[in-house]
Amino acid sequence: MALLYPRVFATERAGRRMVAACVGDELHELGVRTVAEVFELHGWDSVFLGADAPPASIVAEASREKTDLLCPSCTIGSRASAASSGTGIA
Repeated sequence: MALLYPRVFATERAGRRMVAACVGDELHELGVRTVAEVFELHGWDSVFLGADAPPASIVAEASREKTDLLCPSCTIGSRASAASSGTGIA
């Protein structure tokens, strides 16, 4: 991914923003981090909040500026409810 950073900074910005995070005690961040990087390659401004992000922090970041896409991530089905709990995602 580090080799792609020069392309990210050379890409024309799309004027769109996404917030990505792992929720519900989720520690597997590589997949959603890669998704955030791909959005960057397509000109989006992406914010990656990392693993085990508290729902309140996700909501706060998504509300801080106009956010076009919120991308919560979990790898285990039992954690899926945490992806929507407290975030306003139905």
